[in-house]
Amino acid sequence: MSRQLRLPTSLVLVCLWILLGNCYFNPVVNGIINPTVEEEPEAAGAGLLATLATPPESPSPYFFLVSSIPADGEDSSPPINTLSFTFSEELDVDASNGSAWITANIIQNQSINFGPTVTLSDRKFDLSVNFGINTGNTYTITFGSGVKVKSGKPISPGTKVTFTCSGCPGA
Repeated sequence: MSRQLRLPTSLVLVCLWILLGNCYFNPVVNGIINPTVEEEPEAAGAGLLATLATPPESPSPYFFLVSSIPADGEDSSPPINTLSFTFSEELDVDASNGSAWITANIIQNQSINFGPTVTLSDRKFDLSVNFGINTGNTYTITFGSGVKVKSGKPISPGTKVTFTCSGCPGA
């Protein structure tokens, strides 16, 4: 029982095909359906001029502490054996006498006993902790004027690291 298409059905399909084909290929109809957007030459020039006229951002007069271990505000649960500080620029630190440099440049609100050496790399220094970090105490470390960078910029004012150690031995 195959059904044959009748003339009206075929006629409707042919009419739809012609109508849709006419819309797609007719330039007048196609321009309405798919308009082309062209940028005005003045607008392109204005964007370039605006970019050129924008003053460049001036570099910061300070260098910054980028990260620390432990992080600022951290409550560390494992015991802390090393404090690490990473800065935004290459350090220019003379820590040949580590103990004296630590005493002059690592300012603490509560005493931590550091090892006698400062481990330096380009933008980072590490301090080994001998003992002195007690459970539940909050420690704040600020940096003295001996923490310098090669560009000669001073450290950003108010730079400090505050942390607590809930898993440290003692107290």
